[in-house]
Amino acid sequence: MNLIKTCILYGFLLCIFSGCENHINTKNQQPNILLIIVDQLSAEVMGNSGCSWVKTPAMDQLATDGVKFINAYTSFPLCSPTRASFLTGQYPFKSYDQVTRYKSLGTILKDKGYQTEYIGKWHVGNTRIVKNKEVLEWSGFDNYQNGDDGLLENQTIEFLKRNHEYPFFLIASFMNPHDCCELARKIGGWETRNTFEKGKCTPDFVVPDNKNIPYPSSLVDPNILPEVMENQKPLPGKNYVSIRPTGSWSSEDWKTYRYGYSQLVQCVDNRIGNILKTLKDQQLDDNTVVIFTSDHGDGIGEHGWNQKLAFYDEIIRVPFIIKAPGGVKGKLCDGLVNVGIDLLPTVLDYAGIEDESYPGESLKAPTTDLDKTTARKYLVSELDLSLQGLGTDEVPEGADLDRLLKYESAKARMITDGRYKYIAYNMGKNPEILFDLQADPNETKNLIHQNNNRAELNRLKLKLKEYLLKVGDDFHEIESTRRNKAYIPNLH
Repeated sequence: MNLIKTCILYGFLLCIFSGCENHINTKNQQPNILLIIVDQLSAEVMGNSGCSWVKTPAMDQLATDGVKFINAYTSFPLCSPTRASFLTGQYPFKSYDQVTRYKSLGTILKDKGYQTEYIGKWHVGNTRIVKNKEVLEWSGFDNYQNGDDGLLENQTIEFLKRNHEYPFFLIASFMNPHDCCELARKIGGWETRNTFEKGKCTPDFVVPDNKNIPYPSSLVDPNILPEVMENQKPLPGKNYVSIRPTGSWSSEDWKTYRYGYSQLVQCVDNRIGNILKTLKDQQLDDNTVVIFTSDHGDGIGEHGWNQKLAFYDEIIRVPFIIKAPGGVKGKLCDGLVNVGIDLLPTVLDYAGIEDESYPGESLKAPTTDLDKTTARKYLVSELDLSLQGLGTDEVPEGADLDRLLKYESAKARMITDGRYKYIAYNMGKNPEILFDLQADPNETKNLIHQNNNRAELNRLKLKLKEYLLKVGDDFHEIESTRRNKAYIPNLH
């Protein structure tokens, strides 16, 4: 009998000293990893970015408690290509059409002992996961739950409250503020596709008099605009819902749009705050890496632009914050980050998985050392307008439709060193742009024909050429064989 009592006491003490509490995994010392993805959030529309017309306490707290990368760019200003990069670590031009050819981030972590869960928006490349066992199996997630942002918040909180014997990798993928697309359609007077079901947040269309919502800095395009971009814009008085229903908008309409956008941002920030509170309440905070980002931004009215599919900074510069146990707090890292390809190696590094076969770089070092920054000197983002998808029930007819379709298959590449930005389209008039982001942060002056910027232009062209050859991106070569009259950037 004494032996039995001794065994029971020994087991009890062992449980206490071995960390037998509900939410502490006992299998190894790998940290939990929580990846929070929002959709269509510009890096500048957060309180911690100095934005005066939006309140984002949860995002701000993450920035205070972790490291904020202030020069993080999307690999492609559109949802599905970027998300294909998130899960494969590959460039969009490689992964979008053949996502399942590459091993998924979920599979890698699952093979290393992680419990894996994905909740919320999927939209990864050209795959569909709902009721698709093959894609679910490829993804490597033990469970996938689809639904609106309200369900996502609830299911994520429920997951965090469970017992976790193994470390977990959890993706919470929100819809908002992507519903700004529906917001624009509503302001533009469209009666179809103007619901706010997925984000579960219906914005108020009446801007209070005491609400300080500034107008866009400029509704005017740069002095020289590529013809491809001209054709993406709605003509005055026209509303093309699939692209940008803003042709007849007044300055007040843009103010209403920005106000509604701020509400969508605040709505998703509140949900994130509830999740982070649960993480702390469940005593998971000290052993969980939290990574926060967006797939791309939004035009938010600058240059008269809403939506994405362009290389303005409002669209391609996205939030990227890492809060790691024992990591640096309150740091602003100004190194260049390609969120699409850098996310996967960063997650693997935190999980203790060594793999140097991916093109991106881990961002763990800057979160553990105040003096460390990123290694990248140049960054490239892609664009292929054929992936945007024109709904047949939402486009104009006749000459207006012909204008939209003229360059529907145009491609472009952007390269930046953090100060200068060079953009090249593969067809159309005025296909090149050069911005000096330091002297012209609002991107109003295209310096492409100014001789005093020739050295910077040639340097970026050379670096882009080297990049294309290195990664096997034949974007200009494909166009030269498909279209005899296609414009080929002079990258040589």
